[in-house]
Amino acid sequence: MRKLTLTIAAVALSLAYSMSAQAASLVAGWDFSQYYADSVHSIDGGNSAAPSDIRANYSSFDPNGAGAQAAAFGVYHLPFTPVGDASEPLLPTAVPGTGSLLPNINQGPYNNFSVLTLEGQASQSDLAMVAVQTTSLVFEADLTTVPQTGSDWQITLAGATQLGTGTIQIEFSTNGSAWSQAGTISVSTSAIALSSTVQAVTSDRAFFRLTLSPSTVIDNVGITANLVTVPEPSTAALLAAGLLGLGRIGRRRRA
Repeated sequence: MRKLTLTIAAVALSLAYSMSAQAASLVAGWDFSQYYADSVHSIDGGNSAAPSDIRANYSSFDPNGAGAQAAAFGVYHLPFTPVGDASEPLLPTAVPGTGSLLPNINQGPYNNFSVLTLEGQASQSDLAMVAVQTTSLVFEADLTTVPQTGSDWQITLAGATQLGTGTIQIEFSTNGSAWSQAGTISVSTSAIALSSTVQAVTSDRAFFRLTLSPSTVIDNVGITANLVTVPEPSTAALLAAGLLGLGRIGRRRRA
């Protein structure tokens, strides 16, 4: 009986664990196709400057993977207020001709313009982003509206330079104020897919701060995480009661 009790308990614990972890999901992604044109910070056909906070346009939580509903799960924060005159430190730019700026994630490539247009994205430009000078910007992923929590956070992107070599310094935070180093990546004029070190923390929000050296180009940025599902209180209580009952049965059999 003791063996049976231990076996049932092990199975129950295994089932509880299997319910708690899921495969990695693209929480939020940006392909910068919402900008109107090269060097123009605008997302409404060039009629006005873009906002300082740019919402995600791709997510695993959007029914089509791309579009308006993806905006709820991520935003990137520009280090300035765009005025549309190409004087900003970070600009939309034509994609470099060498190498690939496709994302280093399973859900890519992002730029499905037809879906984005159907869901209300005004502009469709195959653009990346270039740092005119050393620039830091923050990409935020948000699971609070699911609601859900994530672990093993990672940022994926494609990177290159317009000239020479450059670096992308990556920092991580769960609150947007306390930062830890997540690595530095070197880039060259040949565009390649990149990813950061996995951050083995559990949180419903994640922030990645990227510091780009001058002439560094990035595109197809995505934040991924393994989703962690916490059992409902009633389910957890039933599981605990069952395990407690099994333990009592085992003790009675041994008495």
